[in-house]
Amino acid sequence: MIFLFTRTLLLFICILGQALFSQARAEQEPTVSLLIEPEQCVSMREGLDCYATVKLNWRSSVKANYCLYSDQSQQALQCWQNKQTADFHSEVVSNENVRFFITMHQEKKELASTTMRVVWVHKRKRSPVSWRVF
Repeated sequence: MIFLFTRTLLLFICILGQALFSQARAEQEPTVSLLIEPEQCVSMREGLDCYATVKLNWRSSVKANYCLYSDQSQQALQCWQNKQTADFHSEVVSNENVRFFITMHQEKKELASTTMRVVWVHKRKRSPVSWRVF
């Protein structure tokens, strides 16, 4: 009888410990989603800049301090205090893909990222090299 009680108690402690560990881990690492519109920017020719007004929307499972970054700049585009969701609008000029990502304030670990792809209508034409002697 004591063995059965001890075994049940030990099983209960293990299940409770697992649940508490999972909850503590979820609080440390929030789940964040980051969406971008438009997903691509169109340039007329390869190598030319494209111009777009981007809208980024992020959501997190936890209220906290977050910052939005772009690979075009070392500084944060914007930071939010004690937020769980927010929108960001910006003008982007680029001739290559632009990646955006969310981090916790003053931390380097990326929680979510998305990319605005740059595409073009016409590829750059390369003129054939002609070797004329005369």
